[in-house]
Amino acid sequence: MKTLVVFDFDDTLFNSGSRVIVQKPNQDPTYLSTHEYAVYVPEEDDEFDYSEFSSYPPRPKPIIQTTRALQSAVLRHGLDNVIILTARGNPDPVEEVLKNFQMPPVEVIAISSSYPDDKAQVLNELISEKGYNRLVLYEDSIPNITAIRKRIQPILGKMFFAYQVIPTKTGVRVKKN
Repeated sequence: MKTLVVFDFDDTLFNSGSRVIVQKPNQDPTYLSTHEYAVYVPEEDDEFDYSEFSSYPPRPKPIIQTTRALQSAVLRHGLDNVIILTARGNPDPVEEVLKNFQMPPVEVIAISSSYPDDKAQVLNELISEKGYNRLVLYEDSIPNITAIRKRIQPILGKMFFAYQVIPTKTGVRVKKN
């Protein structure tokens, strides 16, 4: 069985401290955490600035449960079968964080999009190109999990496994979704 293990980066492997800046006309900017942005309902004249996601995160902090899962996945499935799939536009800061925290140097795919179907499309292509017949996903975003499940489950059936990383007051909880 050929397994692909996929991790999101922000708020799944690391709390990065990066924020989305929302600018409304004639107002001071609003700074949203990734969790706040995930549930933010945009207004027509909002302008978004994602520049904090283009550079090294301001306060990267590993999420112990998922960084251990990353290390375990590499040992179990091999470095070539574990990836980080991020909405960020530049893989370099993520790769640098991995190196600085002595994480395995897995491939980082930066797709420059927060649209859930874009992540689903990338995974669909990887499954097709590399012949994976099992997918394990770690992700904090329900819309991303839903879009990926909708695209991948018809292909892999019961061999699609999703784990949602949920913030709590004391850290995170990883829940099978």
